Amino acid sequence: NLTTSFRNDNSTRLAPGHRDNFYPSIGLSWNVNEEQFLKNVSEINNLKLRASAGSVGNQEIPDDVFDQIVGVTKYNGQTAYKIVNSGNPNLKWETTTQYNIGLDAGVLNNRITASIDAYYKNTSDLLLLIPPLLGQEYKQLVNVGNVVNKGIEFSINTLIIDKKKFNWSVSANIATNQNKITKLAGNGDIIDGVNILRVGESLGSFYGLVFDGVVQKGEDVTKLPTTPAYTTPQPGDPKFKDINNDGHIDVNDRVVLGNTQPDFTYGFSSTVKYYGFDLFVLVQGSHGNKVYNQLRRFLESPSDAYNVSATLLNAWTETNPSNTVPRITDVPLSSELDSRYIEDASYLRLKTVTLGYTVNRIALVASKHPLKLRLFATVQNLFTITGYKGYDP
Repeated sequence: NLTTSFRNDNSTRLAPGHRDNFYPSIGLSWNVNEEQFLKNVSEINNLKLRASAGSVGNQEIPDDVFDQIVGVTKYNGQTAYKIVNSGNPNLKWETTTQYNIGLDAGVLNNRITASIDAYYKNTSDLLLLIPPLLGQEYKQLVNVGNVVNKGIEFSINTLIIDKKKFNWSVSANIATNQNKITKLAGNGDIIDGVNILRVGESLGSFYGLVFDGVVQKGEDVTKLPTTPAYTTPQPGDPKFKDINNDGHIDVNDRVVLGNTQPDFTYGFSSTVKYYGFDLFVLVQGSHGNKVYNQLRRFLESPSDAYNVSATLLNAWTETNPSNTVPRITDVPLSSELDSRYIEDASYLRLKTVTLGYTVNRIALVASKHPLKLRLFATVQNLFTITGYKGYDP
C-alpha cells in the first residue's frame, strides 16, 4: 500500500513573508503474510512492514507576537510608554521531519500480537521563549534552533487464557527516546533561570552548582574555595565543587545537573474475566528523568516569616555534624540552584484498578430485549514507588 499527501499551510500568527510552508508525506506498507512463501504458515496470522516519512509544521503560539507592541504606563506620575512585546519580524514555522519504520505481527490466531517502531525526528526552527535581551522587560519568542528525537517503541498483547467462563489477557509496552539539541541561534548557550539550552544537551536540562557536603568543625577551610560573597566558609556552611579550579565559587562553576527526559517509559496491564466478574489492573512508570523540587528548596530555606521543612531539625550543629543539611542561617551563601534539589523522578505507579460485575439478561418492565447491567468500582493512583521527595514525580 502507498499513501501520500501534500499540503500547504498558511498562518497569520507568523511574521509576514514567513507564513506559508509546504509539508509532504509518504507511507508504505507490505502485508508479508499474504505473500506466497508465507501463505501456508498457519501460525502467522499477520505480518506487516511499515515505513513512512514526512514533515509537519507547528504554529501553536499566541497571536501577534511577531509585532513589537508598545503599552501605556505611568512614570513619576506622567504618562509613559514601554515595550511590552519585543516582536520578531523573522518568526516562522517550526518544522518537524520524521522517518519511521515499523513491524506489526500476530501469531497463534492473533492470541499474541506485537508492534515495534523505530523513529527519527528532526525539529528545526524550534519556537521557544528566550530570556529578555538587554534593555527588554519580557521574554522574546524566537526560532531558537534544531532538536533531534530518536527512539524505539514496543508493545505486545497476549490472550493467555480464552475459555468460555474464564478469560485472561495481558498487555505491556516500553519506549525509549533520546533528545538532543543540535543547533542554537548564535551557537551559544541560552540560560533561563535554572534551565539551560546547550548544543549536545537535552531540552529541559537543569543548570546549577554541585553540592559537595557540609563544612565540618576542624576542617581546614583555607583549602576550600571562597564563597560567592568572597568570604571563607565556616563550619556548617554548604560546600560546592569548584569546577573551574579558580579557588572561588560563582556562576562559572555551574554544570548540567540532569534533564527532564526519561531513559525509558513503560506500562503493563492485565484483564481477568471470570463468570460475570472482571478485574483490570494498569501499572505505569518511567526511569531516568530528573525533576527540580522547587518547593523543597523553598521550605528548606531558614526563615522566621513562614513555616519550614522538618528537615531543618537535622541541620548542622557542633553536636549534630550533618553532612547533608547545612547550619541554619538567614544569610544564604549562594542564590544559585544546586544539585540537592534536582531529584531522580523515576517511578512505578499502580495507576488504575477496576473491579466489575456484569449481570446478563436483566428484564425490564415492558421490555422484550435482554439487557446487561454492569456494576464497577475504580481506584486510581493507588500507590507510587519513587525516591522523589516531593508530592508527585
